[in-house]
Amino acid sequence: MKLTVFLLLLVLTFSNTHTAFAQSADTSGIISLKFGLVTPKSHPHSISARQFSLLVSRKTVGKVNIRVYDEAMVGGNAELLEAVKSGKIDFAINTPGIMAKYDEMIGVLELPYVFKDREHMLAVTRGEIGREVASNYREKTGVDILSYFGGAERNMITTKKVINAIEDVQDINIRTYGWNIMS
Repeated sequence: MKLTVFLLLLVLTFSNTHTAFAQSADTSGIISLKFGLVTPKSHPHSISARQFSLLVSRKTVGKVNIRVYDEAMVGGNAELLEAVKSGKIDFAINTPGIMAKYDEMIGVLELPYVFKDREHMLAVTRGEIGREVASNYREKTGVDILSYFGGAERNMITTKKVINAIEDVQDINIRTYGWNIMS
């Protein structure tokens, strides 16, 4: 089954084939899809997922229903990606750092200070580089990246001090994903 990912710099995964839709349709012909994410209900990603579900239902006149499972109900980011790859769920919001398990190229998008600002991140991910990353990811995983948007254009989070530049991380221990580029 072909699977698809919607990358939110966090990453939204989605299975997008007629076969997948046919398998998820009930006897009334209504297609039911599952959308997993780790964020709380009040988080913008969860709110956006529910809005997306509502819009899909409206645009398909109720023929496609997407049930949102937020608050890590389906699992953490690694489990969500595996669930999409296996077809257990149809969508998942995730991160390039987790996706880098299958293709390190995508993980570069999550490195801090790679982008000057949000506009730069959008220009890169929605341009030729973003298309190349998506194509490579699909070849290696069978998962399509549909889009990239917001989340990690310059962020580093710490309770010790404010991080404004790469020099500010000197002598700070920072937890990173377990892939070679972050080690």
